[in-house]
Amino acid sequence: MQRGQLDNRAMPRMVIVFEGAVGILPEDNMKKYNKYVAKKQWWRAIDCYEIAEMYTRKILDLGWRKNYNINIVTWISEEAAEQIESKLSFLPIRGCFYSSPSQLAMDLPFNPEIIRVYDPDPSHVFTYGGKGVVLTSPNQLGL
Repeated sequence: MQRGQLDNRAMPRMVIVFEGAVGILPEDNMKKYNKYVAKKQWWRAIDCYEIAEMYTRKILDLGWRKNYNINIVTWISEEAAEQIESKLSFLPIRGCFYSSPSQLAMDLPFNPEIIRVYDPDPSHVFTYGGKGVVLTSPNQLGL
């Protein structure tokens, strides 16, 4: 609000891919993870992931100090997105949702508030157009 004017514009937000950035699946847990996914035990499957401390520090900084809107996206499943959201409840994120890289790219024109999509997979580099960033370091977040 500026000088008494109410504004209904959506605040800009960033989308970060969970797999390979915030959540890392160690090789030791791969067998257990595949077993839990086959049984559709998503809470156990997501517990196989380790949360990357450097990314959580950066997300905390951007969320609290700079007041950025941050969403997490997963390519696993809708049920896994719910489990990821509860696992990351200590972070100032606006939620976790399920999508695919191609579906997210098709949704971008209808979501102008999304300013960046941070994806650690280099094969998705051109999928999101000018909004896509190949995430190699937590220091890239918020630039």
